[in-house]
Amino acid sequence: MISQQQAIVFEERKPGNFTLPLYPAALFLGLFFLPMKAFHFSIGEQSVYPSYLAILILAVINFKTFSESYLSFFRTPTLVLMGFGVLYYIRTGFDFSVFIFVFKIIIALLMATAYLRLLHYDERRTMRYLTWGIGATVAYMIYQFLSTTFFGWSLPFTTIAPFEIGRGLSSRFGLNRVTGFTEEPSYVAVMLIGSFFLLRSYERRSGISQKHIKLLMVIGMLLCTSDNLLATLPLLLLFGLLSRYRLTWLFFVLFYAANLVIYPQVLNLDESFFARFSSYSLFAAEPFTTQLLGIGFNQYNKLNVIQYMTPEGLPGLVVESLGSLWGGLLLEGGIVFTVCFCLYIIRLVNGAKFGTGFALMAILIMLANYYSPWWPITSFALAYVLYSRYPMKTIPNTETRAV
Repeated sequence: MISQQQAIVFEERKPGNFTLPLYPAALFLGLFFLPMKAFHFSIGEQSVYPSYLAILILAVINFKTFSESYLSFFRTPTLVLMGFGVLYYIRTGFDFSVFIFVFKIIIALLMATAYLRLLHYDERRTMRYLTWGIGATVAYMIYQFLSTTFFGWSLPFTTIAPFEIGRGLSSRFGLNRVTGFTEEPSYVAVMLIGSFFLLRSYERRSGISQKHIKLLMVIGMLLCTSDNLLATLPLLLLFGLLSRYRLTWLFFVLFYAANLVIYPQVLNLDESFFARFSSYSLFAAEPFTTQLLGIGFNQYNKLNVIQYMTPEGLPGLVVESLGSLWGGLLLEGGIVFTVCFCLYIIRLVNGAKFGTGFALMAILIMLANYYSPWWPITSFALAYVLYSRYPMKTIPNTETRAV
């Protein structure tokens, strides 16, 4: 992605501005509900989270400024994404469903634009609302842990079926694993590790201590006992080491090389590994021409969906959706799109301040479901990476370098 000099317009907050009362509402919806993935409703089988309402509020009250901010930061990624969408639309025989992926990415970028607006409006309150949401989430996780450990799951609302909250409650390593306001332990782990590094970045940026909420998040991470989290920590250490020497690109090379080498050995260890590594298996089975450009966005369901077989030969999990962001990129987008995606992330991370790039990478590494990498937590990390370049309490200059 080639950066360009573009104008970024942040409106000044003037006394009596009638739009201001709506900003706290957008802040609350956008941040308090950030770690509460289960609270969503569906439109046409697509998830809509409370945080997305922040987009609607900010776009309605100031469409001109909101759209200018979007184009200033995300014009080039959007054009590249649309270009790939048109390519796959043609290659798949004019299958319009390829644009579902394009639409989801654009929603993620719109959400990032909303977070940029909210950070500019009041960065301190933005982070405060995030801590409130995290506090409520970990408190509920403690409640779930007490119910499953000492009361035989008998306490009310240990699970909440209409929202699928607690669907993945289970045990691992002799400990009960809880989910918070999400469906699975791995989901809440993404929220907690992402928020941990975001608040750590805010602490470094502002000088305002976040030690109490960080301690609370560590408790939450211990309670969810996510395999995904345990596997991510050494990857983050490697990323931190390489990024220190501006070798971020090498991390992606090593990451993909390792996954492609180990997937045959780990694919059938259990259903969890099977879900996460099946996309690499499918990619490896394609001819090189298909590997280069991918099978096309949203084309996974056109393949012969594979099923996990237990060591006893019994049928198990049917992988109906891609269980890995990175494997999904490789299978559906191919080598070319994956390289473009990685180059964009490298550019973001290399320009980030106060460790915000580390927060973004932690979230991206942990994302399990390919068609849910656009949760608001990802968008917020992306926004904070971009916003971290500006000083606290300062309206950015009108000329800046877009990414």
